Amino acid sequence: MEIRGRSKKTILGYAESLDYFFKFYVGLKPSNLTINKINDYQSHLIRKRKHSPAYVNSQTAAIKFFCRSVLKKDWDYNLIPYMKDVRSLPVVLSRDEITRLLKCATNIKHRALLTTMYATGVRPVELTFLKVADINTNEKVIHVRHGKGAKDRYVMLSDQLLELLRDYWRATKPPRQGFIFPGEQPGEPMNVDSVSAVFRRLKPKARLGEKSCLYSLRHSFATHLLEQGVDLRVIQKMMGHEDISTTVIYLQVAKEFIARVVSPLDHLQPGR
Repeated sequence: MEIRGRSKKTILGYAESLDYFFKFYVGLKPSNLTINKINDYQSHLIRKRKHSPAYVNSQTAAIKFFCRSVLKKDWDYNLIPYMKDVRSLPVVLSRDEITRLLKCATNIKHRALLTTMYATGVRPVELTFLKVADINTNEKVIHVRHGKGAKDRYVMLSDQLLELLRDYWRATKPPRQGFIFPGEQPGEPMNVDSVSAVFRRLKPKARLGEKSCLYSLRHSFATHLLEQGVDLRVIQKMMGHEDISTTVIYLQVAKEFIARVVSPLDHLQPGR
């Protein structure tokens, strides 16, 4: 997987999935694996464990990779199907909710974390791996390195965000060549779960909806840009989406954008 350029997160995820799989089939030799056994495990995850399609599909991907690339099983892999994943609309916070959330973050590191995510739309893992050297104050951009699919990109550097990051830097003095948001261990980035925990702690104080999560800041970034009239292709690039179809979903939640569209009914002149 390293040779194929898979990320450490993906490698660990696959290893964990296989660990669960072989704990389910205790004592089963990999050479004795069959498609039926894999299908039975999929059914177990769906019926007994009540896991989501996304979780089942991640388990399936790991098992199929193991059988195809490690065991070299010459199978019809269409017989190990993925579940149809019903995509729900992303949870988007209003501008008032974002303001309340950031005001509740009295700890400057926590405020810098959440503000950076909303101001740039980066993924949580990309946020934790940002380095001081990635902030380009001359060109007003932030270099996001090793994003999804091992692709780099640039996002805008807001004047307000730059001012906040300078205040944060003066207060905490992170290493100039290190991570902006370092973890507990020297030289390591902050754990993504720790960032999520910050959001969860502040969520009730900011009176946010129960379904909102850390990713809602990223979704809000894209939606609010769309409502400001930013081109969808530009948003796609800043979000790091490989396919425009992933970005198009924000058209369904951009309420202000939708409200500005004039209904064809209003162009009619019905008779009295």
